[in-house]
Amino acid sequence: MDISTLGEALDTYVPEIMEHCGTPGLSIAVGAGTEVALARAYGVADLATGRPMTVDTVGPTGSDCKPYTGVAALQLVERGVIGPDEPIEAYVPVVNPHGQRPITLRDLLTHRSGLGIGMGNFGRVPPPPLGEHLRRVLEAGRSDAYGGTMVPFWAGPVGAAYQYSNVGIAVVGHLVELLNPDGVTFSEWVARHVFAPLGMGSTVFPRAQHPDFVPAELLDRRSTGYATLPGVWLPLPTLYPGDYPAGSALTTPSDHARFVLAILNGGAPVLSSELATQMVTPQASGAPSWGRRPSCRSGWCSTSSVVSIRTSGMAASTPGAGRTSPVAGRRTGWCW
Repeated sequence: MDISTLGEALDTYVPEIMEHCGTPGLSIAVGAGTEVALARAYGVADLATGRPMTVDTVGPTGSDCKPYTGVAALQLVERGVIGPDEPIEAYVPVVNPHGQRPITLRDLLTHRSGLGIGMGNFGRVPPPPLGEHLRRVLEAGRSDAYGGTMVPFWAGPVGAAYQYSNVGIAVVGHLVELLNPDGVTFSEWVARHVFAPLGMGSTVFPRAQHPDFVPAELLDRRSTGYATLPGVWLPLPTLYPGDYPAGSALTTPSDHARFVLAILNGGAPVLSSELATQMVTPQASGAPSWGRRPSCRSGWCSTSSVVSIRTSGMAASTPGAGRTSPVAGRRTGWCW
């Protein structure tokens, strides 16, 4: 893939798009083959201070970090700790009251456990440890979507339909925490066995993006998120997802690109070729397509309509609005 003129093109195109969209800052990384071939940064990371956006600016990943959780779980599958189709209730007391059969790891990763849609169980203070948080959520049995009054916590039987569930991915993270052979937290397992082998030195997956859980150096590099009204930028209040394995990582575009390239090029050094291939292979049908976006943001694809990219070409961004997302026209088959 020849990207010799891409940098020049981005320098022309991106500022125009940022002005059109009212985006204060943007950083981009492009992977070619097996390497991060280009990184660019534009605008500012903080409007109040004028701090410039750089390729080292850290931003929240939102749901794009669910593949990190998926890889962590599949590493345990690879080690023979848990089977993808093994019932999880022996480890975590999560039982779908609609019956049919027990929930498996595959069900959780493909959003087919029967758990209903939730917003992540956000709060204004850092959440308790993952096991305690999930115990409270499962005992309450209420979705936090729309104030907890409109969406059922259990939406149907296991395997009957696709239901995007942050709680389900949080349960996956808790399984990683309970079963990993190092006996460490979910955050520490991902740091040791996903980020460190890939050289993702600017990436953490903490319980909360808070000084108690994130090195000060990374927090100092974090972009500022804003809510926008015509002509007005309002800094967003800090909120912490209790379902944090579903969306609380901090990273840079270059780090995230290294992860993407590793999975698309056979999984090494974090996953076997067999499981890396399964990660980008649809595992279940019936998920919504959400336009042209691939419809799985976890460890395994859950629809046969997604496009798996096995060649080069990936870009990720950290806009001043404070989240990370691919911006390339070509998208991977396992996250968007």
